[in-house]
Amino acid sequence: MLKKTVLLLSVFISNLLSVRGEAAEVVRALDFPPASERGRWEQLTTSPVGRQVAAEVISQAEKICAEPIPQLTAEKFMQFRRKWNRIDYEDIYFQKRWNFYTLILAECMEYRGRFMDKIMDYIWDITGEHTWSLPAHFPYVPDPIPFTGRAHLDLYATTTGSDMAVTLLLLEKEIEKVSANMAALIKRKLFERIIEPLEIRPFPYGFIKATNNWRPWCIRNCMVPVLYMLKDQPQRQKKILDLFRKSLTEYMKNYPEDGGCDEGPTYWGVNPVMIMFCYELLGEMPADQEKFKLMGEFISHAKLTDKYFANFGDAAAKAHVPRGGSFRFGEIIKSEQIKKMSSATFTFRRAGGLFDMLADLFYAPADKLPAAEDKNISSFKYYDRLQLLFLKDQGVALAAKRSFRGSHYHMDIGQFIIFYQGEPIAVDLGNAVYTAETFSKMRFNNWILNSKAHNVPEFNNITQIESPKLDEQAAWVERSSDKCAFYMDLTSAYPKEAKLVKCERIITYSYIDQSVTVLDKWELKQDNNTVSMPLYTPLALEKTGQDFRIGNMRLSIRGDNVKTQVTPLTMTDRNVIVSWGKKINRLDIVSRSGAKGSCELRFEPLKAQ
Repeated sequence: MLKKTVLLLSVFISNLLSVRGEAAEVVRALDFPPASERGRWEQLTTSPVGRQVAAEVISQAEKICAEPIPQLTAEKFMQFRRKWNRIDYEDIYFQKRWNFYTLILAECMEYRGRFMDKIMDYIWDITGEHTWSLPAHFPYVPDPIPFTGRAHLDLYATTTGSDMAVTLLLLEKEIEKVSANMAALIKRKLFERIIEPLEIRPFPYGFIKATNNWRPWCIRNCMVPVLYMLKDQPQRQKKILDLFRKSLTEYMKNYPEDGGCDEGPTYWGVNPVMIMFCYELLGEMPADQEKFKLMGEFISHAKLTDKYFANFGDAAAKAHVPRGGSFRFGEIIKSEQIKKMSSATFTFRRAGGLFDMLADLFYAPADKLPAAEDKNISSFKYYDRLQLLFLKDQGVALAAKRSFRGSHYHMDIGQFIIFYQGEPIAVDLGNAVYTAETFSKMRFNNWILNSKAHNVPEFNNITQIESPKLDEQAAWVERSSDKCAFYMDLTSAYPKEAKLVKCERIITYSYIDQSVTVLDKWELKQDNNTVSMPLYTPLALEKTGQDFRIGNMRLSIRGDNVKTQVTPLTMTDRNVIVSWGKKINRLDIVSRSGAKGSCELRFEPLKAQ
């Protein structure tokens, strides 16, 4: 039902924009229509498709009205400290938000007041929460329910603040008609939980100095209530905005010159896109517009097929590209390619809030679905700071990486991903569900994050280390009309116990026969070594002699005393299942070698045989 709803919703938005004749209009930040401005909302809901979509959204809201509000209990909150379980609380937290967004949209579409009482219930409940932050985002304290006398600002406390400000933007008059005190309650909570904490002690809040998506994402969220609530207090507003402006300037200065996003395509929508929204809200442009352009273009390089992205680290293979954010980014940097990157459907996103939903509704036209990826496209991009290669050529898509960077890193130095004709030949399992361990010293206890889950070598059962040194000289690319070769020195990724003298990996793509060759060469300080490597694919592995067929590619393996074994795996992590399904095949490739050895994998399209 929800999938049908969101698909239809994406289509009827186009009717609004086509009726207005303003598909190319520059929609400024916060230029979202209050529910009382019926012209823009009614043009959505009176079109043939719009009527159907509105009926679906309203149907969802009617069901929500008949259900109790999901409750965030103290017991669920305390599970994080008691059992290191963050999932149970967060599932309820996000479901409550999604229900609230649905009710708001339904009321704005229908505008008959039917959902106002339930909206009031949700406002009452959300404003009464002990904290808007997630338990996993508090600094450690022995007490399982931390003190919040001065509100703690994390990603989702700030998102909720933005949600409440947008709720006022859309329905303040309607809320006041039911209860002026309820509107006053929202405003009081916004001052107590967002604005005053920023004024009292801004810098202790980690996001102000964060080196990842937290900085632009939290700043964007905070800017919405600051702009809405302090519009009649310009000096007070200016002080906070100047703080944000300074923080953004610093962040942009330290961002890679080539625009590479080390958090991957999943986080592109809450990092570069959030930076874009921040500058939109400020009514400015970043000083380094060339870097800003390259930051936007990253997402087009990371997209490997119609459905899949290069999902190194904590990225999702089926990353959601925000409709409104990507379209607006494309408008600003004058890139038709980025404008076309927006997802085909409007979705309720965990990472989003009311602001992002409205941006998806009103920033991007949806009169036609984004064009399918051209399977015959040929492109190449190498990010030298990230040591990250993206290559697409006539149906082959290759991504490979060497570097160790960022908070979302996996033990994956040397990892590669291959697609052919849209099919996943060799994959990265990608992002696992976040737990209490994910961003702790126990992070790599999860096998999906350590090198056991990546197609990298293991020497005598010794895997890669958690924090290898940054080695800017350990990777380079050579490219000609015939081939592209990615050279990587993997030596520093392993501990001394591996007794490794040298390990090199060379990944070569041939423009002549479209083959991908992965050559590993190693030298150890001892004889009689076992060198193994897993290869993961959701496709069947059919053995033909010494080779394997994976989809429409043939895999040939040559090396020192090589043996192979295929093991079917049943995945239980829900994020991995979303990307690849429950069934994954692991091909274990094991070499017995002396002090020196090598192993070569050759992936070749069957059409070339």
